[in-house]
Amino acid sequence: MEEEDHVALATMHHMVSDGWSIGIMVREFSRLYEAYVKGEESPLEEFEDPVFRLCRVARACCKVRFLEEQLGYWKEQLAGIEVLTCRTAMPAGR
Repeated sequence: MEEEDHVALATMHHMVSDGWSIGIMVREFSRLYEAYVKGEESPLEEFEDPVFRLCRVARACCKVRFLEEQLGYWKEQLAGIEVLTCRTAMPAGR
């Protein structure tokens, strides 16, 4: 090899890859390298794993339910309590 030559080496266990996924990886590495050589941005689309998206949505729903339960609890606890008005040290608008 010449001094300016480079080699990319990817090592992975056979349990985490197969012929299909290695083909995708090689195509994407090739496209990324080509864009890099030309000084272009990545040509690859952003990928969002549907399982991760589902988990995020489920977590958000749980938060909403939890907050609704908490809000309901405090509304019940504070029902009938008179709202206090407090004087401020400075008149409004100053």
